[in-house]
Amino acid sequence: IMIPVQEQNLSPGDIHSLMEKLADELGVVIHDAATGLTPYGIDLGSSDFKILEKPEVLILVGDGVTSYDAGEVWHQLDQRYEIPVSMIETGELGRADLSRYNVIILPNGSYSGVSGMGIQKLKEWSIAGGTIIGIKNAVRWLVNKDLASVEFKSAMRRNTGRRPYDKISNDGGSYVIGGAIFETIIDTTHPLFYGYEQRSMPIFRRGTLFFQPSKNQYATPSIYTPKPLISGYIKQENTNAIRNSASIIVSGVGRGKTICMADNPVFRAFWFGTNKILANAVFFGETISNNAVSRGE
Repeated sequence: IMIPVQEQNLSPGDIHSLMEKLADELGVVIHDAATGLTPYGIDLGSSDFKILEKPEVLILVGDGVTSYDAGEVWHQLDQRYEIPVSMIETGELGRADLSRYNVIILPNGSYSGVSGMGIQKLKEWSIAGGTIIGIKNAVRWLVNKDLASVEFKSAMRRNTGRRPYDKISNDGGSYVIGGAIFETIIDTTHPLFYGYEQRSMPIFRRGTLFFQPSKNQYATPSIYTPKPLISGYIKQENTNAIRNSASIIVSGVGRGKTICMADNPVFRAFWFGTNKILANAVFFGETISNNAVSRGE
């Protein structure tokens, strides 16, 4: 990230002092540069640089949204990152002024409370260039409303033979992924994974939502390995579904991006390794190339 000293409200000296202060407070490494020319690679400030917008974030809550998941997203942004966010109920989406925001987050949920007017507003906002972040079952809703293009995988249940009546509960529960650790392979060159250095990433998963990798070869920046289970329990049928499935797919309509996450990157505020994925989606989602977006090819 380059911060130019020209055409700013502060003087170059004041900007330098501010950067030193932030480096001390946050532990961020900041380098100063006397010139934009570089001995190799692109020059600083060239046309290959993209201007970042300050995130103005809206989180949908209320009817049809899982309160735990919404609270976890809010806690990560508001309490840990100190980023002020707005929250509106799904039923109010049709009456909201979405032009105030450039990022809208849909936590896990069914979104049964969103009206037809709300869907239309969200679609128009996305086409104009907004970034939607959909988490877990919110992706199903986004796909159904033509706001994302994702194909789902299903675990094939084997129901052959007879079973004792008192095994109904245990048999049904065995198909649930209540919490286990899996291995994914990430694309460290992708904006969603800026700052990550290792291609292998352990993630925490809860639930049986599985994505097919996108037909666009650049739109699946995170994918489960052929043998993904690291720790915990998973039934064989679910293992067959999760292996080589997509963890994240970047989709979208118009100029907008819809970042579809199969897993909650901020689950219960304890699995820190994936927290930065949400931050990168908020800050860098709009910079993702339109050539790396799944559009139902």
